[in-house]
Amino acid sequence: MMQIKIISKDRKLYDGEAIAITLPGVSGEFQVLEGHAPIFSVLKNGKILVQTPKKVIELSISGGISRVFNNEVLILIQR
Repeated sequence: MMQIKIISKDRKLYDGEAIAITLPGVSGEFQVLEGHAPIFSVLKNGKILVQTPKKVIELSISGGISRVFNNEVLILIQR
């Protein structure tokens, strides 16, 4: 499992474990799974999909940045 943190300028929107996360990168949508190589990415307007063991969480964003490192995904977003 990966640890996911999604933060906007005024609050934390998600902090927990996930099996997979799909992000709207500026070069196209991409998915991060456990063991993914380290990556920084700029995010564009679109949807983030967080797949947990029990449900899928969908968040609409207008942009942001993401960092993937050691099965931790940190996402700073604009809404």
